[in-house]
Amino acid sequence: MKSLITRFASIGTLFSLVLAGSSITTPAQIVDPSFVHISRGAIGLFFASTNEVLAKVTALCTGGTGTVTVTITQTPAQSNANTPASGSGASSVKCDGQLRTVAVSVGANLANIGEATGVVMLTAPSGPASQTRTIALGFPVIEGMEQEQGGND
Repeated sequence: MKSLITRFASIGTLFSLVLAGSSITTPAQIVDPSFVHISRGAIGLFFASTNEVLAKVTALCTGGTGTVTVTITQTPAQSNANTPASGSGASSVKCDGQLRTVAVSVGANLANIGEATGVVMLTAPSGPASQTRTIALGFPVIEGMEQEQGGND
């Protein structure tokens, strides 16, 4: 009788291990996540000949190094200068499973203060991701230099 109880206990233990093992994923079954986000605000660097926009992008990926590509399109209705503009730029991003934030320089000739449509695409070893959203283009403000405080006249 004792060996019969031991045998059933061993079968129960084995059965428990099989059930527990069925929920474990093998490395081939793991799907690495990819995520990308473009911030709502972007810094416009407006020069006489060319305009640059710095877009803040946050990405999550794994597997080494990825690339984020940002395209900005501004319609006349979105621009305070009533002119259309568009451009794109890219940056590499570290893909180590941590949220990483990078600045992407976008050459957007004729871009002006106002809104624009920002599209960001992530190409990474863990897979692609993308986002499209309306962003705001503006000047960087130096603390204490606003016109109301007597600066930047």
